[in-house]
Amino acid sequence: MKTRLFFLVGILIIISSLFIGCAEEHYDCSMDICSPTQGGPYLSMAACQKDCGGASGSGYICTNNSCVQVSTGAKYGTISACQNSCGNTSGAGYNCVSGNCVSVSSGATYVSLSACQSNCSSSGGAGYNCTSGNCVSVSSGAAYSTLSACQSNCSSSTNLTLDDKWINSNGSVITISGSTGIYTVFGPSNQAIANLGLIKLGDLGLKNISKTSTYKWNCLALCSYSENSVVKALFWSTDGVITMSNDGKTISIFSNRTYNGTPSSGTSTYMRQ
Repeated sequence: MKTRLFFLVGILIIISSLFIGCAEEHYDCSMDICSPTQGGPYLSMAACQKDCGGASGSGYICTNNSCVQVSTGAKYGTISACQNSCGNTSGAGYNCVSGNCVSVSSGATYVSLSACQSNCSSSGGAGYNCTSGNCVSVSSGAAYSTLSACQSNCSSSTNLTLDDKWINSNGSVITISGSTGIYTVFGPSNQAIANLGLIKLGDLGLKNISKTSTYKWNCLALCSYSENSVVKALFWSTDGVITMSNDGKTISIFSNRTYNGTPSSGTSTYMRQ
């Protein structure tokens, strides 16, 4: 009898240790960015990104009813997930093959030819870049593999200025002018922070913006620290990079930040209004 009792107690101790050692990682949406948070309401990054304006990693975003592939700031992890929410239910459209846009009847990455051409290149090799409304031949780092693809998207009317109003999928709007960006409209997640008295319309969301190339700017971004899904503090990132899409319609804001000695990073995506 004692042997059986000791055996059962041993089994219970093993099971308890397994549960204690396997705590789930939670996520929360704050300042339109999904990040690991103790006691957060989301059990996965994907679930958080579905409701949050920010995202991290490569995948797809929906722009003008077309799924556009991005290296950072993705809202959808797969083309099928994007198409289900972005209007491409038939699967027909265009794929990027060896730097050229090819029409397909199913499994398309891009709904429109222009969306494909904006993102289809020879993987950074020789080709063409759009500079000040003109297509310029380059030996490496090309955005377009052919002159015709570049000319279709590059003109003097292409707006590559950062100074404008930018909106994310959560409804927040940040207006950039010169070296700063201020919040002019709050989406639900930022409004919740405003309700705590930590931020208000007109406050800075970006500062120290400086241009480094045609499509990139350095900056500092406003970040938040949360406990149990409640924002406790706002602070500035240690660095940041704003990257604009080739057509000038989308920007992604990547930032590294450290709070109380804990480093993290995040990316948010905005579209020109």
